[in-house]
Amino acid sequence: QQQQQQQNYAALAPAGLPQQGLANLQQQQQTNSFLTSNASNAAIGEFDALNSSVTYDHTQHDSVMGATRGQMMVGLPTLPAQGDHQEDPGWEAQFRVLSKWRIEKGHCKIPARCQENPRLGRWVMTQRRQYVLLRNGKPSAMTQSRIDLLESIDFSWSIRPKPQDTWQHRFAELLAFQREKGHCIVPQRCKENPQLGTWVHTQRRQYKLKMEGKSNSMTQDKINSLNGIQFEWDGRPPNQDKK
Repeated sequence: QQQQQQQNYAALAPAGLPQQGLANLQQQQQTNSFLTSNASNAAIGEFDALNSSVTYDHTQHDSVMGATRGQMMVGLPTLPAQGDHQEDPGWEAQFRVLSKWRIEKGHCKIPARCQENPRLGRWVMTQRRQYVLLRNGKPSAMTQSRIDLLESIDFSWSIRPKPQDTWQHRFAELLAFQREKGHCIVPQRCKENPQLGTWVHTQRRQYKLKMEGKSNSMTQDKINSLNGIQFEWDGRPPNQDKK
């Protein structure tokens, strides 16, 4: 190959060019080739730098536009992408509806049969059911990402009060009744407060079961609390003759 190049140089050289001149011509051609190659590489480098700059500018533009769009959704949490996974559009849409509900109502205690927004009520019920399945180690559509998002807006995983909380609530109503009426003889069918009438009847029945040694939900703490406000276990005033 080198011999072929020398023949080419000899063919290109003017007639009568000395051997030294031919060598100089060969060296000059090699130098020009090297410079041309470097210039080409430099041009490619400048193009890559320019392309990177343009890409960076577009990235900055997208970031600014994204921030502007985010400012328009004041009060709504951001929905982060989990790696290459994008949140389900349907789930995301209902989450935004729930977020707006939270801002407007101040809570996320939405019943399954929500008359104001039945679709949201069904969706909320589904989230609670999927959460229970996840905690029980069963197949579930609930993910930690969704849990974090829902808890970020104080989502209520259950709107059913605990039994003890319900008991304390009814006891407080009975105490208010006792202060107003002067006694705790609440009829089972109490027109003023039907729920309280049913609750009082239940306390008497559970107390009777306990005295008979049968299964019951009455505890000594409950008995002490009721005795502390002169609760009538048989539903009659203390001074009334018992038949």
